[in-house]
Amino acid sequence: MAIPSGSIISVDYLELKRYNDRIPLNQVPYEIVRMSADRKTVHLSIVESGKTVKTIAFFRGIIENNQDKLVAQQEILPSSSCLRHCTTCY
Repeated sequence: MAIPSGSIISVDYLELKRYNDRIPLNQVPYEIVRMSADRKTVHLSIVESGKTVKTIAFFRGIIENNQDKLVAQQEILPSSSCLRHCTTCY
């Protein structure tokens, strides 16, 4: 299924809800940034709003508490001109 960039989807974190039932981890809104040509990889960005403040803080806490387990990798990002060209192709 092809979903265009800019579309909003909802993600339900079933497993994470067991760890903290006070954090709204159901129907977390994300914007689709881009999708790979083979549709196997989707880049998402959480929609920041009053409803997602606690969810974002929850994920930041997980990342901060697990820094020793994470390995930073350099990501090569496309230039802004390339991204502008790509969005006009669809």
